[in-house]
Amino acid sequence: MNVEDVWVWDTASSVPAVSVVDSSHVLFDGGQILSDDVGVLVSASSGSVTVQHADITGATGVEVDPGVSGAIISTNIISGYSVGGGVAVVGATGTAVVSNTIDDVCTSGIGVRAAATATILENNVVQNQNGGSCAATAESVTADAVAGTTQNYEEIFPVHGSAVEWAGATYPTVAAFQAATGLGPHDVGVAGQPEEGWDTDPGIDSADAQAPGELPTDVLGNPRVDNPHVSNSGTGVGYFDRGAWEFGDPFNTSIGATPLGALTASVGFENPGDGAWGATYTGTLDWGDGTQESITASRLNPQISVKEHTYTKPGTYTLSFSLSDGYVTRSSATSVTLDGSDYVAYGPTRLMDTRTGLGVGKIAKIGPAGDIALKVAGAGTAGNTIPSTAKAVVLNLTATNPTQASYFSAYPGGTPRPLVSNLDFPAGTTTAGAVIVPMGTDGTVHFYNHSGSTDLIVDVSGYFVQTPADGYTPLTPHRLLDTRDGAGGNAGPVGAGATRALQITGAGDGSLPDAGIDAVVLNLTTTDVTESTFVTAYPEGSPRPLTSNIDVDPRQTRANAVTVPVGADGKIDLYNNSGSVDLIADVVGYYSTSGASAYVPLTPGRILDTRPDATLPPYGTTSSWPTPPPPSSSTPTAWVLNATVTDTTATGYLTAYPDGVARPTASTLDWTAGATVSNLVVAESDGGAIDLYNGSSGGTDLLLDEFGYFANN
Repeated sequence: MNVEDVWVWDTASSVPAVSVVDSSHVLFDGGQILSDDVGVLVSASSGSVTVQHADITGATGVEVDPGVSGAIISTNIISGYSVGGGVAVVGATGTAVVSNTIDDVCTSGIGVRAAATATILENNVVQNQNGGSCAATAESVTADAVAGTTQNYEEIFPVHGSAVEWAGATYPTVAAFQAATGLGPHDVGVAGQPEEGWDTDPGIDSADAQAPGELPTDVLGNPRVDNPHVSNSGTGVGYFDRGAWEFGDPFNTSIGATPLGALTASVGFENPGDGAWGATYTGTLDWGDGTQESITASRLNPQISVKEHTYTKPGTYTLSFSLSDGYVTRSSATSVTLDGSDYVAYGPTRLMDTRTGLGVGKIAKIGPAGDIALKVAGAGTAGNTIPSTAKAVVLNLTATNPTQASYFSAYPGGTPRPLVSNLDFPAGTTTAGAVIVPMGTDGTVHFYNHSGSTDLIVDVSGYFVQTPADGYTPLTPHRLLDTRDGAGGNAGPVGAGATRALQITGAGDGSLPDAGIDAVVLNLTTTDVTESTFVTAYPEGSPRPLTSNIDVDPRQTRANAVTVPVGADGKIDLYNNSGSVDLIADVVGYYSTSGASAYVPLTPGRILDTRPDATLPPYGTTSSWPTPPPPSSSTPTAWVLNATVTDTTATGYLTAYPDGVARPTASTLDWTAGATVSNLVVAESDGGAIDLYNGSSGGTDLLLDEFGYFANN
């Protein structure tokens, strides 16, 4: 009968956990036993019972009683903490106790007594941890059990007590036992705790491979192996280790990966250690994107430094690592999700309108200090909703019917509200502003209104995911359209209900490619407005959506950042609802499958505030140095910021552009004297400062909040 891989935990009863009674030819192989009595009891007239490959703990680990013959206790981990010790052979005949690792606490690791005969003790590693009033010997064979008993190739290290008791005589050390009896010629004694498995362990490659009951595998099923640094002193093949474990090459390593910004990851390697059998280590690291590199190290210099790699696209990558010391090859794998996200064009589509209850389930303005959550994940057009995996969304916010001047802050659900603003608006007007805001882990975006009561409209024009899609290409701002002077081939105001097409691909100064643009980022400005109106930007060839990008009143000049999907013909349409309006469009970048920059959203935070004593002077320029937070190693190619001007003293405009280049003919936001105006800024960067120019004859205060950055390889 075979019994394999049995787990028995019995810590409450006073009977053996496993009993073999009057049974023959029983194999107990593997498993774990924990008992407050005897772990395994073999008794009565049982014969040819084998217990092997097990982990056994009990008051007595294993007990073989009178009447039993031919039992084999081999290659087990055994612990006995009282009464009978690790292995107790009591009156049995022909018991082989071989290649076990035995710890005992208060009695003998191996005890042979009560007229037991022909017991074989070989290749065991016995540690006697007892001490104080219960000190005992590691191995004990009483005088009435000496007949026919052999003992050899044992490794004994008594932490407390004596090494061997034989026929009534106690020997404090193995050497004393050998000298007095001539027995155990190949026994080794170790003072204290040996470094098991190291080259200095005397149990390595020194067992009797021909001992009765010796197995070809250790307690874990590992095969026997030859340590090249240790001379073989055992019998047979000569390299079996003593005890339950076969100590193989300790060489090992593993890897862990960490994202470092948009498209970069670092890999740290566990030190292989200085106990490896081989002197040099060679292997290969596969970064999971088709890129591999060779790795080398040595026993004298085992530490493999941290390595970094930059990918061409965001996503989750599986990294694998294989390293050999010439004897064994260790492999390890891990995965890393890069911080960067690519853009997916969407809509434009309306997600929320407090005037109708769309997206919020009720018709109600947002009151003072009001905070409303919009579930973005799963929202949108049926069959094509925004996925829960989106990291950030591109939104256009419109505040309408406000009772007081106020501002909105947009931020991800599940996070504290940051001290930033996205949209500032006066009382009694309709004001729009774009945001790129992280989506919370609960799939929501929150909107906080500071003062008064107002309605809020939210339109979406895209989202970011950590999988390959459209990357961003930043541009130094330049003008594509100005209906006042015909720039972009479009002269004259746009009339009521009229649509003006704007060529995107191949347009401008040659920085826009002839094809492949999926969405464009513009700063769109309305001026010379004759009636209250709104302007909608959308892809050419698609139905005009029920959304808006700019809302403006007569005689106002107003700007807003817009991200617009581009039609199949490379154009976008600009629709004016009422009256007539001149349109100005400055391009700041575009999205395409070949775009190299990925977006990393950040916890929103304020990085510049000129109040109260650093007002930006007339026609003056100030600089800001946003930096990615640690541990990012990315160099930003563009920053996503929100600029707000306040305390304005004259009509003017703001231009944001990378430090070190000529100021372009473009504007980021426009204002009239006394107004507080904000706008989203997607500012090109070479990793240095962003310059901000005040195109006004009067001074103004400037607030700058950061929301994320783009970076590439």
